[in-house]
Amino acid sequence: MLHKLEEPIWFEKTVYLLKHDFGTSEERHSLAQKALEYLYSVGGIKVPDWDFLHDIIRPNITNSNLEETSTEFTDIFIQKVLLREYSEALVILESLEIKIIQYYQYLEEIGKLLVLKRDFHGLEKLSYRLEGYHQNNKETESISIDELHSYQRCKLMLTISKILEGNFFETCYNVFQLWKENPEIILNHVGKHHASSNIQENIESIYSKEEIEKVILVSVIISIPLDEMDKFSHLIDLQDFFQEMPIVEECLKMLKNTQFKNFFLRWYDEIKPIFEKSMLLGSLWSKVDFIMCSKIYYFYLKISSCVRISYLSNILGIRDDVVRSQLLKLIDIGGLNFKVDEQNDDIVLFKERDVLDEAIEMLKINERLITQKLQQRNNLFENIVFQSSPNLNGNVHSR
Repeated sequence: MLHKLEEPIWFEKTVYLLKHDFGTSEERHSLAQKALEYLYSVGGIKVPDWDFLHDIIRPNITNSNLEETSTEFTDIFIQKVLLREYSEALVILESLEIKIIQYYQYLEEIGKLLVLKRDFHGLEKLSYRLEGYHQNNKETESISIDELHSYQRCKLMLTISKILEGNFFETCYNVFQLWKENPEIILNHVGKHHASSNIQENIESIYSKEEIEKVILVSVIISIPLDEMDKFSHLIDLQDFFQEMPIVEECLKMLKNTQFKNFFLRWYDEIKPIFEKSMLLGSLWSKVDFIMCSKIYYFYLKISSCVRISYLSNILGIRDDVVRSQLLKLIDIGGLNFKVDEQNDDIVLFKERDVLDEAIEMLKINERLITQKLQQRNNLFENIVFQSSPNLNGNVHSR
């Protein structure tokens, strides 16, 4: 029997929301109770968040009320997933004898488990496995509608999961490669006129439509340079794509027209909440936000030798303290020749590079190289001495 992961994934998403304080007190209580009822329905598995869930519903309900719903546990696979023992769950899943008529559904469930595990190497291998099987069978085999939908969902899941590694450019490239090869997959799942919900049902158990849409948007606007956005938005091959995903075109338009304040209103009102509420994307938000803001800060640094933090805050609609923190971080990690004015810490100035800076930096590099060479030479000398000394060899062997 092919195991399905919809309910365990729903449980993990619920716990994530509760642990990040989303929802009113009543909503949290209701979610925690449903999560516990689910655990009892599969045998009362003592998951890592067992006590956390019970603490939310106390004292409104007693444990005995829930225990009455407990059933005898029979599915070791579900137990392993709920306990987050994903490697063991994968072994169970991979050991199943699956009918050929369910093979895409089988690969889809493996993919979901690999996403939960954050096994990026496993996802890469699964991508080759999925495409290899598809290429070998697409001409000779007629598949059911369920199998076709599973293939499409799995393909899309593997495409957008690249973002979990922080690979925004690769995610962007893969999305447009998928659009070029099989636009139907994107149209059916996130297009403006996407198909009926049955085709989305399983993919939404790991990524929702809103999450997929925002992943595509973020990967595009982060990957495309500001000065290339106008050209990119006018590519003839992508006009149908922009019609189906108007949010991408709208954000590109705001950015290329330097309507940054309007863009960031949408960024924080529409995109941030989707990321923060997502079990899979939540941990990415701070990185995504820093990179996007840095693109805009760098735009202003390129055209001016002096910029006020308060000015950036005002025209971008971002708090002063956030602008300051992100801007200084950008200058630091980017090695940019800017510094905070000693007389006025609201001003960031272009810093003339000292004539000795490059020489000092080169000396430091040479020092590191010399140290490495000496260490390698010492290691080689020690090996020669060790191998040429029978007494030393004898002493070592006699220990």
